[in-house]
Amino acid sequence: MAVGLEQLLEPVRESLGDDDTARRAVAATLRTIAERIGSDEARHLVPALPPEAAEWLFTTGPAQGFDPVEFVGRVARREGTPPEVAERHASVVLTALGQTLDDEAYRHLTERLPHSFAPLLPRGEFAGGGVALDEWGATVAARAGLPPSEAERGTEVVLETLARKVDADDLTTFLPVRLHPALRRGRAAPAPDLGPAEFVVAVARHTGLSPQRAIRLIRAVMSTLRDVVDDEAFLDVRAQLPGRYTELLQAP
Repeated sequence: MAVGLEQLLEPVRESLGDDDTARRAVAATLRTIAERIGSDEARHLVPALPPEAAEWLFTTGPAQGFDPVEFVGRVARREGTPPEVAERHASVVLTALGQTLDDEAYRHLTERLPHSFAPLLPRGEFAGGGVALDEWGATVAARAGLPPSEAERGTEVVLETLARKVDADDLTTFLPVRLHPALRRGRAAPAPDLGPAEFVVAVARHTGLSPQRAIRLIRAVMSTLRDVVDDEAFLDVRAQLPGRYTELLQAP
């Protein structure tokens, strides 16, 4: 049974503050969902959504295999908002869909998205449980003793360096979408023999921090990572780091 438009818009409006913003967010997110899953699968969702939303799901052609970073980017361009705002809006809309769609329709949608979309999803086999970017940044900033803007940039450097050393793909399930490109950049330049001293030097060089402050930053990021990801994912990363990395995994 299809939900009504007001039933879909109400939780979005409550989160985003006004009707115009809510409508833009829902329209932009649904149009981007349709492009991601393709015309055939988008049509499958039409009966479960308000008739007014059908036009937002119209697309042509097969599924486009873009990642969540591009997903958020398309929502941002459609809304005319920065990516960090679009990420929150898309997550709010997907949460509203999770609350209003019946289980079959919601499962049909999430089964067509890879695990890297988990930070945007409220429920499902691999849904979220992650952390918002501002919450992540505030935690790292406090632990590293850095301003939030430096902490965000520092996080990207640490994650990129980590992904050069280990297979960190599973971390995308838990991390804010804005941090995914850092892991992708690291994966594109693997350095499996990178030792802890070289790790610190790389972080210090790219952040402009002293080695001691770089160590504190690395510890802040790794401890925050430990808080956010599940045990299996963190232990998988930890198992790929030799014992010499123990110092970098201490509390900041």
